[in-house]
Amino acid sequence: MKFSNRSNYILLGLLILLNIILRIPSYSHQTGYDSFHTSILANIISLYGYARWWVHPLSIFGMYPYSYASAVPFILSGISQLSGLDMEITVLLFDVFVGLLSIFTAYLLAGMIRDDDLFKFLVAFGCSTSQGMLVFTTWDISTRGLFIVMLPLFTYLLLRVRINKLRAGMLAIMLPVLMAATHHYVYFTFPIILSFFIIIIGTKINKSIFFQRHCAKRNIRNSSRNGSITSDCVSKKFKNERFYPIRNNYSKICYLVLFIITFSSPFFTHTFITAGSRYGWVIDMFIINMRYTGPLILLAFGGFTYLVLKHDKRPEDWFLLIILLLLIPFSYIQTYAHFILFTFLFLFIGISLTNISHAYNRKRGYATFVIIVSLLIAVSFSGFYQHWHTGMKGGRGDWRMTDETYIGALWIKDNINPNKNMVGNGGVYNVRPQRMSAASGGRPAILTSGSTAALSYGFINESYIKIKKNSPLTKEFYIDNPYVEVRGRSIGGQLNWFSEESDIDGWHAKRIIKEFNLSYMIEATDIHDPIMRSVQKKKNNVYDSGEIRIWTLY
Repeated sequence: MKFSNRSNYILLGLLILLNIILRIPSYSHQTGYDSFHTSILANIISLYGYARWWVHPLSIFGMYPYSYASAVPFILSGISQLSGLDMEITVLLFDVFVGLLSIFTAYLLAGMIRDDDLFKFLVAFGCSTSQGMLVFTTWDISTRGLFIVMLPLFTYLLLRVRINKLRAGMLAIMLPVLMAATHHYVYFTFPIILSFFIIIIGTKINKSIFFQRHCAKRNIRNSSRNGSITSDCVSKKFKNERFYPIRNNYSKICYLVLFIITFSSPFFTHTFITAGSRYGWVIDMFIINMRYTGPLILLAFGGFTYLVLKHDKRPEDWFLLIILLLLIPFSYIQTYAHFILFTFLFLFIGISLTNISHAYNRKRGYATFVIIVSLLIAVSFSGFYQHWHTGMKGGRGDWRMTDETYIGALWIKDNINPNKNMVGNGGVYNVRPQRMSAASGGRPAILTSGSTAALSYGFINESYIKIKKNSPLTKEFYIDNPYVEVRGRSIGGQLNWFSEESDIDGWHAKRIIKEFNLSYMIEATDIHDPIMRSVQKKKNNVYDSGEIRIWTLY
């Protein structure tokens, strides 16, 4: 279906407006967990002028102990320094930009799969407004968000290589480097690259078979020794085609068998299933994908069935099917895989909705009604999780920084010597020190469980770290990183140990205070640990907001 330029501009303009509205937060401060750690690293770059965690070339990509993927911290630091905005506002604006970018990357990819304006709009609508996209592009600067947005662009460039080898090929080589510096999700590009090469090889074989069959029907054969096809065998029309249909059912049957094998192999081998009932993992896998893709995931089954049974598949159709074939076993990884999978699921959803529109093209009102209702269901589901669900117990409200934490961070920024170091109570279970460090601009240094920040602030001595190299032939190379720590300093363990000390002036507590040069302690009053009873008796209180208290340690 083709729209006029005016209709395309109106639809995209309304979609941009909808995305901005959905990303207006219902809470007053930044959210997430990794989000605050990323903000701290951006602050460190702004303070020192460089990434202090870069101790090895692989540190750029977060593939070395005590390092972190560096692309997003550098982008945030650059925006903050150039604009003069606080890091929290920088995060908010950057997320909105990335969210809007997702519209166009999904639109480009959809255009390579089907040259249909309705299909492109539906895919862009679904990807940009789904919870899988919104959760990391709404005042949460987890590096996953930018990677998820770049993934459709990378897939588009791969397909574009078949048309423009030089320009698209160079971009397709350069973009994965940025993606690797954004998140470890870059490993998920390997199945996509493999799918592309399978399509290239399959297309060449398909072309050869088609020529042979076409020539056999016309009884035109070359008499040369290699039996090649004469130049007159196939018309110019067929020579210029980018795909050559072969009409048989063997490919459909083979694909379905392979799909069943790849989908069920983790179920029987327990690959990616760490503990518990494997049946429970299958159920959870569907629920999690439903959570981040939305109710429209049910339509993906229709789009998938249509493509599998389609008589004359184009290379782009096979490309999409093979990507799903290679990615589907990873869907059992319940923490990460669904954020990669949902982009491709929306392509199947778009196919399903577009087919409904084409099937009822004579009853345009019926088709329009179905599409509008589907989009309303999708955006209502996303709006529920974005806003109403925020205030519910267990919702994202538990992940946001409170006003008192933010005000305490500003007090630290204005009243504590930036050369002094601070620590919080409660060990790794107290997230407020990390959030206060992000909101205070990174100075003074606050000791938290983030090992990369600890190395950057000098809490960890680099010479103490002992490193082991993993072989690329082992799964640990891809799961645990090429280099792993054999011996080092567990900051989380130190914090837990410190919070369990009964005497702030005891030998063990004093050793930790001296080792990390700590001058202040941040108390979260809802956490009751042994160390605070001693601090309250022996140390001076300099700040008290009810939720947050700050004590001197010297």
